[in-house]
Amino acid sequence: MNRGEFLDHLDAALQNLSAKDRTDALNFFEEMIADKAADQGRSEEDVIADLGPVEEIAKSVLSSMPAAGSEAQPPANKAPARAAVAQSIPGEGGATGKRVEMSADQVRNVILRVTDCPLIIRRGGDTQLTLQYTETEDLHFECSLEDGELRLIQQSRVRYGLFGWRIWARRTDMTIELTVPADIASSLDAQTSNSSVRAEDISFWGDLRLQNANGRIQCKGLQARSVELATSNASIRAEHILSQQGMDLRTSNASITAESLRAAQAITLRTSNGHVEARQVQGNQISLRSSNGALQFGGLEAPDITLVTSNGRIEGGVTGKPAEYTVTASTVNASNSLKNHPAGGPRRLEVRTLNANIQVHFEGEAVASSNG
Repeated sequence: MNRGEFLDHLDAALQNLSAKDRTDALNFFEEMIADKAADQGRSEEDVIADLGPVEEIAKSVLSSMPAAGSEAQPPANKAPARAAVAQSIPGEGGATGKRVEMSADQVRNVILRVTDCPLIIRRGGDTQLTLQYTETEDLHFECSLEDGELRLIQQSRVRYGLFGWRIWARRTDMTIELTVPADIASSLDAQTSNSSVRAEDISFWGDLRLQNANGRIQCKGLQARSVELATSNASIRAEHILSQQGMDLRTSNASITAESLRAAQAITLRTSNGHVEARQVQGNQISLRSSNGALQFGGLEAPDITLVTSNGRIEGGVTGKPAEYTVTASTVNASNSLKNHPAGGPRRLEVRTLNANIQVHFEGEAVASSNG
């Protein structure tokens, strides 16, 4: 089955959805198929075969969205979850491993709220969702599944020391692992601190939100309806990320490195006291922002591009030819390659810095020159 046939069959199977929801679903799968085929060097027919029967895909989509003209209905699973512990292995200091396993079809939203724990979100089998964590005498997690929402909330137990002082005990080496199918009809909202977050090779049908504090975020091969990656005092690295809506990457006092980002709406990369490096970024709007950090880029493609920093150089290439852009560019006490650029093109390019050079070129100009 080729892509057109697949989308026609899926469209017919989703007739109970509103026109907007049906269009969103079809756009999601169309872009996912094309992106996976390109990234994996496979035919679109092979990618479609891996997705499974159209009827099963439609069933999952319909269960996660309201039908046209109807109010949203809660998922079938309303029962509070009991953490189904498949293993309890005593470890050092009284630690016990916990494992929760369920069908991914039961879950429409995953919420993780932990501190001082690394988060790993990885691709697993075709149907199962698995959540693994560790508890100790001083560290407890509340895990529940209700109305399709899987929640893992960390709760440190309290010890009483001398003179009645309360002590909140923590462990900082407990990794939380979430394993899901490559394509899952769910959103993910995960938060931790003072640790790392890593996610790879998953297509979320809902929104993706990963937050950290004082710890890095690393993401590769992800797709979602919208994407938000946020941390502080640590770096963000994002590769091959696709969003049906917008994308927001932000940190402070650290760098952002991005490659092959694509979104239907705005893409924003912002930091302070750190540099931003972006390659092959495509969106409706692109904004790279820093303070006291350099902006380095190539292959930026959007009708509206903003590049703003201070005390850092701005250097790189944007797609298209010079005549396609209306440019506003300024710096102080430094060179500016865009200083004499004539205005008038339909695309907007704003470039601003202080006490540093602006060196921006138009990649379409180089192509035209070489072809000539």
